[in-house]
Amino acid sequence: TLREANGRCSLIAYRFHLHLPEGSASSFYRFDLNSRPHDTPLMEPRCHLHPGSDDVRLPCPLLSPLDVLDRIFLVIEPTLSS
Repeated sequence: TLREANGRCSLIAYRFHLHLPEGSASSFYRFDLNSRPHDTPLMEPRCHLHPGSDDVRLPCPLLSPLDVLDRIFLVIEPTLSS
């Protein structure tokens, strides 16, 4: 999600979901950037990764969309074919 103001765009939120093949250790990886901080940030960090479970949230640094795609296509996917 982008917000435009004063002729500029700001990144507000994103969700990148990678569904993994059957038989993988995890069924999916999802990178989330919530549009606003949660009331309890230790339970739901604004930027986090779900490693195969909606109930598990691993905090991660604020990544740009290109950084997330880099991790998906150049880090995670190559390990799936080996």
